[in-house]
Amino acid sequence: MPNTQARSPQSDSMPRSYGELEHRYGPRVHILDNPLLATALVHLADPKVSHAGLMGHLRMIYRALCVHACGCELPTTEAQAPTRMAERHPDAGIWCGTALDPTHEVVVCDIVHSELAPAFAAETGLRVALDKMGVSFESISPLTAWLAGSIFRDYRRAGGPREHLIPDFLIAAHAQCQADRLAARDRGYIRSCFGDLPLLQLQIRNSIPILRTARRADR
Repeated sequence: MPNTQARSPQSDSMPRSYGELEHRYGPRVHILDNPLLATALVHLADPKVSHAGLMGHLRMIYRALCVHACGCELPTTEAQAPTRMAERHPDAGIWCGTALDPTHEVVVCDIVHSELAPAFAAETGLRVALDKMGVSFESISPLTAWLAGSIFRDYRRAGGPREHLIPDFLIAAHAQCQADRLAARDRGYIRSCFGDLPLLQLQIRNSIPILRTARRADR
């Protein structure tokens, strides 16, 4: 951990608000300006970080990125809900505001589920973690698999390098066929092979990408 000089919030004439950094990467890229997450990245880069510490910071970072992405990208609706105060204060005990539209959800496909598996000692742990984040699992359909294979064939015929393989195309095809957008960092092939697929790219100060999840509307 590098030496840092603490600064009291009272020393600033105006409180600072944290959100996203301005950049020139285009509207599809979102770079968070969050000192807490940036500090976690510093700990990850520490050569003395333990495995337990590394995994703990990674879980916190990915959870925060998912929360931010879902809050910004998922569709919302105006909602009302009774609170615990409603019994004593019927007029003031009703919460009114903007909430996520319950007809939409975040989903992961088989490939993403497999990529997440090494971070958990048991399959039940992964399922519990996804449930806590409100993420559902949806298998790749035969139509999605066919689309991924056909696009990959055209990609290779056009001279596309072997660094991008079928699993990458399955994830993108799943988002295109069974969802309505993909949360991923474009590594050069998504925009060219899946040009109509909306893409959410979210980073912390040009660092790690968020979990590759898709958002699906009830169809």
